[in-house]
Amino acid sequence: MISAHRTQRRHIKLTSRQTGFSLSELMIAMVLGLIIMIAVINFFAPLKTTVEESKRLENAADALRYATLTLSKSIKQADNVALVSANELVLSTRASASQPSISCLGQSKTADYTETFSFLAPNLSCDDGDGAQTLLTGLEAAHFSQTGELVSINLKPLALPTQYDQGISLQIALRKPLWQQAINSQQVP
Repeated sequence: MISAHRTQRRHIKLTSRQTGFSLSELMIAMVLGLIIMIAVINFFAPLKTTVEESKRLENAADALRYATLTLSKSIKQADNVALVSANELVLSTRASASQPSISCLGQSKTADYTETFSFLAPNLSCDDGDGAQTLLTGLEAAHFSQTGELVSINLKPLALPTQYDQGISLQIALRKPLWQQAINSQQVP
């Protein structure tokens, strides 16, 4: 009976020692958890910056794409440049009921009209004779110039990367005058 009692006491003593975690085990687990958390934070912090930079570049690209498409369409269908200054471009376009033209604001025009593109930071607006409307916002700078039949536009969206500090230059030719010159040169005997 005594030996059974000793065995039972040892068994109770062993089981009471094995319940729970010791303080040193808890501290080691906490340190390991902290190291893992720091590693995860260090992994995701640069990722957040990359995503923000990507969104900024996407917005700049969208602004450039839209401005390029709109200005290109208007300049290519214009008959001449009525006025060009640093912040304003005025295009004259002939239209008729038999040959309507679509203005910078998307309206079908059946009579001759002018389109006035003007820049007042951060907006690029267009007036097709029915009132000016903002075409695009998010530009830091815009500059218009003309050399012969070539219209040059320099656009700088907000938050453009530093390698594009001068902005993006577009050069678009007036097609109608060039076509007319080509037709006239072929008709001369």
